[in-house]
Amino acid sequence: MRAGLLDRQVTIRKSTSTQNSYGEQVRGWTDLMKCWARVNPLSGSERFAAQAAMAEVDTEFTLRYTTAIRPEMLIAYNGLEYDIHSIIDVGDRRRELRILAGARTT
Repeated sequence: MRAGLLDRQVTIRKSTSTQNSYGEQVRGWTDLMKCWARVNPLSGSERFAAQAAMAEVDTEFTLRYTTAIRPEMLIAYNGLEYDIHSIIDVGDRRRELRILAGARTT
């Protein structure tokens, strides 16, 4: 993968659980890593095809291959958070990942 194509920095976050002063478990998010990615908002027809298999997929992130990213994590980019719906090892070559994600609603 050409480095010039990865022109956006994204943050991968993982879920954490801490205890508040009342002893209750509180779920939060912690930054796991920052990485460079190509961000591709899906067009209408691409979005329709992706949503046939998964709900609310609207963005495709492409980044260098890593085993650190899991579907239960999220991606933070440009002030928004994205739920990861699918992680694809492109060509099974362990060179790049294609992540289909949907923007979180508040």
